[in-house]
Amino acid sequence: MKKSYLYEIPIFYVILALINYYFFLSSPAFFRTSFNPAWIGILLFAFRYGLFAAALSGISSAVYYLAFIWFFGERYYFEDTSFYFLPSLFIVVGTSLGIGIYRFQVKIVDLSQKLDTLIENNRIISEEASTYQSINKVLEKKVVTQMSTMATVYQGAQKLESTDFEDLYKATLNFFSRMMQAEQAAVYVLKNNQWILFEHKGWSKDDEWPHSFDLNEGLLGLCYSKKSIATIKELITDLTDLKQIQNTKSQTTHLIAAPLKIGNTDKIKAIYTIQKLDLIYMNSATINTLQFLVEWVARSIDKAEQYHTIRSFEIFDPDLNIFSFKYFSSRLKQEFYKSKNYYLPLSLCLFRVAGLEKQKKEHKKKILMLVSQLIIKFCSDSDIVAHYNKETIHFACLFSTSSPEKSEALLQNIKKHFQDLEISPDLSLEFGMSHFNLKTKNPEQLLENCERSLA
Repeated sequence: MKKSYLYEIPIFYVILALINYYFFLSSPAFFRTSFNPAWIGILLFAFRYGLFAAALSGISSAVYYLAFIWFFGERYYFEDTSFYFLPSLFIVVGTSLGIGIYRFQVKIVDLSQKLDTLIENNRIISEEASTYQSINKVLEKKVVTQMSTMATVYQGAQKLESTDFEDLYKATLNFFSRMMQAEQAAVYVLKNNQWILFEHKGWSKDDEWPHSFDLNEGLLGLCYSKKSIATIKELITDLTDLKQIQNTKSQTTHLIAAPLKIGNTDKIKAIYTIQKLDLIYMNSATINTLQFLVEWVARSIDKAEQYHTIRSFEIFDPDLNIFSFKYFSSRLKQEFYKSKNYYLPLSLCLFRVAGLEKQKKEHKKKILMLVSQLIIKFCSDSDIVAHYNKETIHFACLFSTSSPEKSEALLQNIKKHFQDLEISPDLSLEFGMSHFNLKTKNPEQLLENCERSLA
């Protein structure tokens, strides 16, 4: 905004002085009036222009007030220190108001930038969706000769729209295997610098394929280092020692390995491998088809990655209808330091539904939703119920107003009602609890104590 206040402020106070001189000269600078019109200038320019205009208008009001009384009023007022209170107040209030408005403007700018970022992310996702639709149309035309029916292709495309990584890997395994006519295939995911078997297809009980590999071991390691599709031919070509080939079982396990990347980056989330394939399909056309599919899945993984990134900033978990872990962490810090400063009661509880890993995926979500609503039912409005970020711990609850005894009694009540539901004999509700005391140094220690009590 242009600094027009540099001439607007002088004009305002000149007009105010003229009005005072010609119409209210008996009250110089509106001395001892219930509301001094000089405040109008301070408020007007502060809200319109911000910090500097507010400070300048406050100084101008003080100068106008003092000068007018000096020339047209009683000068003995200047000998009284209380006389300077109002002009000083003009400057202090003007500057303080300007600072407050400046901070508000900075906050508005920051929120605008975040909004622009979200709009840009939405635009990118829309472009990705458009690209995905284009690839889907091309692929449907290309694979019609390799698939038994177009319905199979469409079904695979639908499953690749998932934003859940587990569903996405399973869909990739099934869809790729059908497209490549692979009799045996698997997907390995990267965990702790190892390739861990996630899912396999076509394996029999007699097959002893390894369930884990080191990061750079065998064909998976070659695929990881190349950041592209690798075949058994390339691996054997790199090994000149025949004894080394015979002694390294993992190097002859897979025929083809394809990286599942995040979009156009080189970051690999998982690797699709083929263990058994007819020799007639071991050709360049098969590799080209696989490369096309890999690029397609990379876009799906990128979309899922962006989705989870956006979800990580939410304060509410829409799947379970409770608060997110991010919000819980923030509130835990707030409540901890509030309790530390004023010694207020604070209890933390972590819940685990033991035996949940044995349930089917679609049943897991329903069970977690049921338990979350059961916990909310017995908690007060001031308690924070949130989804926890570990696979073995499902919920967290923060009691900021209840005493330790009352909190523990409430948890026992929740556990009893869970047992009364009789969802499954394999399920049980376990919880761990920790309470704030003067020896607790930080919120992390409170959380560690609670996790330790649940272990």
